[in-house]
Amino acid sequence: MKTNLRLYTERPHLRNPSLTVLMKLSVDGEFEKARFEKALLTLKKVHPLFYSSISINNDGEAFYQENAVQQLELYCIKRARQDQWLEVAESENKKPFNCEKGPLIRFFVFYGERDFDILVAVQHLLGDGNAIARLLWDVVYVYAGNNLPVREQKLISGKSVFRRKLN
Repeated sequence: MKTNLRLYTERPHLRNPSLTVLMKLSVDGEFEKARFEKALLTLKKVHPLFYSSISINNDGEAFYQENAVQQLELYCIKRARQDQWLEVAESENKKPFNCEKGPLIRFFVFYGERDFDILVAVQHLLGDGNAIARLLWDVVYVYAGNNLPVREQKLISGKSVFRRKLN
């Protein structure tokens, strides 16, 4: 089911192509693509905006459209060098997101024999650096076989709620 959530707080970031947040995390342990994909799908319940896009109505109002994206972008690359992720990060920093189509996040995994690096490119509409760091922690936590509790999302969804939160 698709859900529309009004976009109030991050509106200035909507059309700015330079607002990509890049973050890399290194993980000790073997990489299994199927397990990683399952972790991302599991996190859909915890982080519904993973699978969202942005819709704009005729009045110019923007909304997060939950569940609009069926598949996240995941690129798995056998690591040739330890700094290989830097080239992708440079390229991704210049690549804009199609906010209306989504997804608003791209995952890159550079794997070796005993460890792997996760690089994410995220449109700032999904969160700032602190939020993205927590999100990566959640990915690795679920990938390791742990359950993450689903908590009620407290998103700003109306002007009256926005005003109350500011006071």
